[in-house]
Amino acid sequence: MKNLKQNQKGFTLVELLAVIVILGVIAAIAVPAIGNVVENSKLNSRNQSILLIRDAAELYYLNEKSTAASVTVDTLREKGYLRSEPVNPVDNNAFETVNVSNTANGYRVTSVATSAETFTINAETDAIAVTPITPPASTTPTNP
Repeated sequence: MKNLKQNQKGFTLVELLAVIVILGVIAAIAVPAIGNVVENSKLNSRNQSILLIRDAAELYYLNEKSTAASVTVDTLREKGYLRSEPVNPVDNNAFETVNVSNTANGYRVTSVATSAETFTINAETDAIAVTPITPPASTTPTNP
């Protein structure tokens, strides 16, 4: 009988449960952290696309000697300042109706069709403020 106990190999149930609990704690910490990394990378990519549009608009204004108050992404693409229309990775849609306005404090990049957001870029810091555009209230009359 003594000989039998000395030759047994393996883990006890308590040891296996301890390992499972430790793995569960690690998974509970890692999964949300990875989710935040993905979301933050999408937001950073969107912001870089907006800055790219802004930079293309600056080149357009300088090279074309344009005095227009605004320029669209379609114009920037047609004139060769953008190779393709940047895509908003947050909702996977193109910035379809982007309008870049030249203002006193810098440029205002507005997208109203797909993401329904206004992006305002601070000229000094390149900080981007995102403002959701609320749809107009419905004016449909109600039947009494």
